Amino acid sequence: MDEAIFPKRVTHSSFDKSVVENELKVKEELAEKALTIDDDEPDELTPDLYLGKRIHCWVLLKKGKRGVAQDLFIEPSTGKIFDIKNSPYLLVDAIFNHTNFFIHMQPRHKVDEIKF
Repeated sequence: MDEAIFPKRVTHSSFDKSVVENELKVKEELAEKALTIDDDEPDELTPDLYLGKRIHCWVLLKKGKRGVAQDLFIEPSTGKIFDIKNSPYLLVDAIFNHTNFFIHMQPRHKVDEIKF
């Protein structure tokens, strides 16, 4: 009696195949989502750890001299001009000119509450 051993046929798992297909599908969806810009959703901003702790300088022009009609701020880095009531600045620590240096004794007041 000749007994022959036949080679085992290769089996494929349908479960493993479905898992791989699902992983590929999820990766494709994430890649497509990363490339898509959705302007309707607001940007998620992380909390600012340095809010109110940054130091920044700007120019204050007082009304009266040089034909200036109202008090205003000039941002030195961009040249933008801001009205004191609508400025993006939070606090004032000090003001100086060519002869004097003034320290703000109530630094908790916001910029639009200060009488310059």
